[in-house]
Amino acid sequence: HGYTVRTSDNVELILEGTIFWQVTDVVTMIKTTGDPKGDVWYHTRSALIQAVARVSLEEFMHSFGKIAANAVPVDDPFYTARGVVVHSLEVTRYECADKKTSNVLQEIIQETTNRINRMQKQHSENEVSKESMVGEIDIEQQRKELIQAKSDNDRMRALIEGEAEGLRLAKSAATFLGVLDKCLPDESTRLELFRFFEEQRNARKCTESIASGNAKIYLAPSDMNLKLNMK
Repeated sequence: HGYTVRTSDNVELILEGTIFWQVTDVVTMIKTTGDPKGDVWYHTRSALIQAVARVSLEEFMHSFGKIAANAVPVDDPFYTARGVVVHSLEVTRYECADKKTSNVLQEIIQETTNRINRMQKQHSENEVSKESMVGEIDIEQQRKELIQAKSDNDRMRALIEGEAEGLRLAKSAATFLGVLDKCLPDESTRLELFRFFEEQRNARKCTESIASGNAKIYLAPSDMNLKLNMK
């Protein structure tokens, strides 16, 4: 079908569309009308003209499908009295009757389409950027958890090694003091001797560590326990 309608802001439009209707009562249709198709066409045309007249051109462009659908109620008594029912009215195409207005309308439609395309492109870029940031956040979170796990492992290893060293030192001290129990009855003397040997052992380890590298060691006379006889 094709209709000529006018919006509330006085823009004349030519509409093309399709009416989906059905005969539900043949006897009633025959008794009531000799041209059911014409009745449906004129009545839907009148309803659509009234519906478009209540909206502006901008409103019509944004929701012409909804306007057309609401223009034809399913339970209209006009159709029931003629034994037919209209399922829907769809607008498939529209244009301005005035050529100059039509050109402006095409520019508006084109600009609207371009704006939608730009918005969709920006939305896609935002989604890609968002997913990239989410991925980076996940990587940084996993890196943080890895560092934390390594720190916990190093702390646990140091604790275990410290406990082992403490147990070794305690066992060594108990053995040393027990062996000298009969030779040196005085406990403080035995403890002082054990401390001396431990200091010597630690000093030897330090010397070995320094000797294995490129470090240089400088000893003062006091470190070597030297006594100079100056005359």
